[in-house]
Amino acid sequence: MILHKLTVNNVGLFRGRQTITLTPNTNRPIILIGGMNGAGKTTLLDAVRLCLYGKRALGNRVSHNEYYNYLSETIHRDSIANSTLDCASVSLEFEYARDGEKKRYTVERSWKRQRGRKTVKEALAIYENDRLNTEFEAKHWQDYINELIPVGVSRFFFFDGENVRKLVDDSGHDVFLRESIKALFGLNLVERLQSDLHIYSNRLIKRDSPESVQQEITEVELEIENLH
Repeated sequence: MILHKLTVNNVGLFRGRQTITLTPNTNRPIILIGGMNGAGKTTLLDAVRLCLYGKRALGNRVSHNEYYNYLSETIHRDSIANSTLDCASVSLEFEYARDGEKKRYTVERSWKRQRGRKTVKEALAIYENDRLNTEFEAKHWQDYINELIPVGVSRFFFFDGENVRKLVDDSGHDVFLRESIKALFGLNLVERLQSDLHIYSNRLIKRDSPESVQQEITEVELEIENLH
């Protein structure tokens, strides 16, 4: 998988459409992005993962409301005009070879605030060899990209210097390394299964409870969700 181009539009510190060419040179195969703290390096890294994985980029426990809030907060705010724009997008162009055939993909993820509503509307478009691929629905795309680079191990491919520092930090590298190895070999599936079974069990209890109890459970669940 070779990344060629990243474009951010009104994302974080970046106002308007900004494009970074990532195609490696034969003689200089490493693309190095540097800058002072707060210059937007992490924003670019987060944009790559957001573009590819969407909600999954934030983790397995993130609710839809939390994800939409995150998208809303990433829209660039004009400090001079003291105003926030209504829409933003990220686009990633990359090349991938499967069964000896190279294909060029462009993934565009955009979102826009809904006027009068505390939510955003998200759109995803996939281009294959410069042609819009209408067969890729959002869910199918996430399954496909998960085959290329599973979200659980994406941290090994898209990471910043802070992650490298964690590996050599005596105070916490054991925990970080253990969790990373779990993700790499899929060992965290057991923990996820336990959590999913707990959720399923709670749903069965709620379904078999009297209607008055179900109403109370629903109200408590809404209160918990609002706390997050």
